[in-house]
Amino acid sequence: MNRYWHFPLALFGLLAALVLVAYGSSPVRWSEVRGWYAPEGAPVEFRWTGNRLLVPFAPRSVPIDVRLTLGSTRWPGRAAPRVALLADTQPLLAFDAPELPTDYKVTVPPGTRALVLLSGVDRSPFDGRYLGVQVFSIDA
Repeated sequence: MNRYWHFPLALFGLLAALVLVAYGSSPVRWSEVRGWYAPEGAPVEFRWTGNRLLVPFAPRSVPIDVRLTLGSTRWPGRAAPRVALLADTQPLLAFDAPELPTDYKVTVPPGTRALVLLSGVDRSPFDGRYLGVQVFSIDA
């Protein structure tokens, strides 16, 4: 019997582990996300966006399902901000931001480099920042 029968098995296991790490982890490049403020809120944490949120993805050859929870606090004189979601420059979805946190799911095509969220902004009378929408979660 061959003394080295376990080497092909070990090689197969290593390749399977590499595939799981590469495709099993989140495709979002969290350190490169741009266009939102620091976390705030308690007990439910969220981040305010500006007028453009850029969520970069690691390259994928398959579609990516993205789940977002968005909301938008109203203050006197503030209408619901208009939101547009794009896969790079391709429009996916447009809607008026809800006041209460609401879940959305979009699928971006293979090869998409980033999810882009565009929204109207208004200057907050409470802290002076120009605020778009509240992001409670993003999962991909």
